[in-house]
Amino acid sequence: MEETRLEILRSEIDRIDDSIVALLEKRLEVARQIALVDWKKPVFDQVRQKTILKRLHEQFPEMDNKALTAIYDEIMKMCRAVYKE
Repeated sequence: MEETRLEILRSEIDRIDDSIVALLEKRLEVARQIALVDWKKPVFDQVRQKTILKRLHEQFPEMDNKALTAIYDEIMKMCRAVYKE
């Protein structure tokens, strides 16, 4: 019984992971579109990054701030890389 529940929960984690990666792909596509439009501005906008993180920390206060910041630092780094493509 417990093993069946574990498999169900792991399947749910797999579906969530698939959704996360699909959303990351969408974010990268939007970053590519921004790269085409916004080419005169710097790639890294520290004010914008801080604004995004502040909004997310406020919207999801139960999340660990350090972990969320680390995750978003990587996401933003990945998105900034499309400007160099």
